[in-house]
Amino acid sequence: MDSSQSVNDIAHVFKIILLGSTAVGKSQILLRFTKDQFNLSSNTTIGVEFSAKVLEIDNKKIRVQVWDTAGQEKYRAIAKAYYKGAVGAFLVYDITKKNSFLEVDRWLQEIRDYSDQQNLVLMLIGNKNDLEAQRQVSKEEAIKYAQSKKMGFLETSAQTGHNIEFAFKQIAEEILRDISETQDDDEFEQTKAQYSKNKGQTSNASVLKAADHQVKKKNNNNSGTCC
Repeated sequence: MDSSQSVNDIAHVFKIILLGSTAVGKSQILLRFTKDQFNLSSNTTIGVEFSAKVLEIDNKKIRVQVWDTAGQEKYRAIAKAYYKGAVGAFLVYDITKKNSFLEVDRWLQEIRDYSDQQNLVLMLIGNKNDLEAQRQVSKEEAIKYAQSKKMGFLETSAQTGHNIEFAFKQIAEEILRDISETQDDDEFEQTKAQYSKNKGQTSNASVLKAADHQVKKKNNNNSGTCC
């Protein structure tokens, strides 16, 4: 974050974790997003790496904290603690390595086992799409899988920078929408409670307005989105 950026200017802090097998490019995604760099000689992550960047979403400054967890099994016990507080996760595979795609299920199960968030926002990331000639996972197969798991999906290239910042903006926007909807839900419940407490003295219009939001939200959730 820029040193001139006041902490008071930050509307939200989002912790996002990068999950995936070894050598799928998680560390390079982190490096490209936070520093706009790519390092071919990058070493395998040991334990956990962390960096952050401020994005502006809907005129709000969001500090995105990105945690890169090691893919090797021997580091999983260390990394498990870093699921705590995460509100978003990228499940990363290498489009040139089919096994890394097949292992996404294992990472999804780990999220279910260790996440402390009920509505963790997930996005499937097919990295290294600059290596098209070596592709082993088709985009169609990945889209079908992401839709079956109710995840967003993008292909990226940490080497060229393709879709890297866009992916983080997409997941931050969805997290922000979830926060807004949760706040609206809380307001609706508070309005109903106040209405009951005051035996109907609370404005009917307030209750109807809150209820109308609930209907619109339900319709939006049922409409489906294309990734």
